[in-house]
Amino acid sequence: MLIERREYAFRPGGLQGFLDAQSMLGFDAARRPTLGRLIGYFVDGDTVVHYWRFDSYDDWMARLHRRDPEREPYFRKVRPLMLAQENRFLLPAPHPELTPLWGNGNDWLPGAAPVADLAAHPELLVEERILDFDPGALPGAWDALRALPVGERLLACFYTLVGRQHEIVLLHWHADRAACGGHAAGLRPIESLAVKSATRIMAPAPLAPMSPLFRPASG
Repeated sequence: MLIERREYAFRPGGLQGFLDAQSMLGFDAARRPTLGRLIGYFVDGDTVVHYWRFDSYDDWMARLHRRDPEREPYFRKVRPLMLAQENRFLLPAPHPELTPLWGNGNDWLPGAAPVADLAAHPELLVEERILDFDPGALPGAWDALRALPVGERLLACFYTLVGRQHEIVLLHWHADRAACGGHAAGLRPIESLAVKSATRIMAPAPLAPMSPLFRPASG
């Protein structure tokens, strides 16, 4: 299993044009095979962070980099809207209690039951917490993290395979913004071990096929 994290930074006002352009590609997984591996698109201001779960590097290459001339009009439309693109490869944490959906025998894919339904939680948010540790400090970080109340709304815990090393990524979902603040206190012990930490609060993308974690397949 290979997790990809992508981040797109848009020019002011460019995000809506990106979302509008998704209909140019359509949401048929047979014509757009990456959708069968989508975890979700998440929006924070003029930034979109999206996560994907692939079987392997070869699966990533076959699904994302296949030649398709029909996609060129889409690329010509969205690329001028962007300021930057970044991606990195991640792996699920090595400990089962930190991998409720991906890794250690778990493997959620689009089409499975959603984790939560946006109809019931219209203010739902996703919290991404990225923790950087000193070289060699990951084993101790795992031990410390496993001792904490990571919460029943943990979506994923990943660590970097390709990109910045000695880094852990935690994803949680919360019913609303107030719930995000209460959750943060429980993670302070692990943050105190990190040399750097950053938290981003994001909304699921408004288009149902871009948010399969939080919408039924027919949503």
